[in-house]
Amino acid sequence: MHVSTSTPQYLPYLIPVAVVALIVLRNRRERRLRLELMWILPAFMLLAAGAALIYAPGPHPGPAAMVGLAGALALGAVLGWVRGRTIHIQHDPETGALTAKASPLGMILILAMFAIRYPLSLYARAHPEALHVSPTILADGFLLFAVGLILAQRVEVALRAHKLMSAPAAA
Repeated sequence: MHVSTSTPQYLPYLIPVAVVALIVLRNRRERRLRLELMWILPAFMLLAAGAALIYAPGPHPGPAAMVGLAGALALGAVLGWVRGRTIHIQHDPETGALTAKASPLGMILILAMFAIRYPLSLYARAHPEALHVSPTILADGFLLFAVGLILAQRVEVALRAHKLMSAPAAA
């Protein structure tokens, strides 16, 4: 009996489809917004990204790569801010509860990012010489993009939620 240990060919495509489906299903409904916990994921991501950059194998990135990494972080932050602006936040003045629901535009933005990132990642793995960038730098760029996205989105949502909570109730 022969047991294959290779990865099925469809698996690299199935994982992002499952992730996107999970994101879309999760964002369809309104959920409780807990401001006191919003800092945890960005803090963890900053620590993980810092460790990944510091302990990355090979030589440290040169000036051009550093500019590219800063660009990836900035692009992620801009798109995170845009996505954060599209999230609908409600405040119940009686209970003090905050709820948030992603807008269709925010979900389209996430789908577009996956549609661009995943094929680019597959292409970069198959043809690393074509992009003239080391795979480590490319992976670091994707990581910093994600950090910028999550951090800016969380900051934008938290600022809007605080503003909403401090606004006087409508008569």
